[in-house]
Amino acid sequence: MDTEKPPPGIVVIYNTTDQLIKGEEQDHLADLGVITCAREVYQAIKSTPLKVVLLPIDSEVELALAPYPPDQWLIFNLYEGLAGKLFEEARLAWALKATGYRFTGSGGEAIARTTNKDLAKSLLAA
Repeated sequence: MDTEKPPPGIVVIYNTTDQLIKGEEQDHLADLGVITCAREVYQAIKSTPLKVVLLPIDSEVELALAPYPPDQWLIFNLYEGLAGKLFEEARLAWALKATGYRFTGSGGEAIARTTNKDLAKSLLAA
């Protein structure tokens, strides 16, 4: 009897937003670049035997991920936050870890430290 579990699926997540709360128009253009990247990652993984889902996030990430249990899905994390809200990228990494997901990219602590330029400079100087 074959007791091997099938490989987990991969959910490619990325942010999509129509407007910025904080930031400049070039920040919105950067979001469009993330969308292009997410689509290319999806196409590359889609050619493998793995299940893959392309999941744009435009509101609560935790609700969007609810149909994808952490024991059955890996997260390819291209999420950078919504509408220019501060610390969303780090918050999501902490939430993914706390809820048991395996995911690509840095953890919340590393993201929080590197997105604060003054803190990153002082850490590097030390």
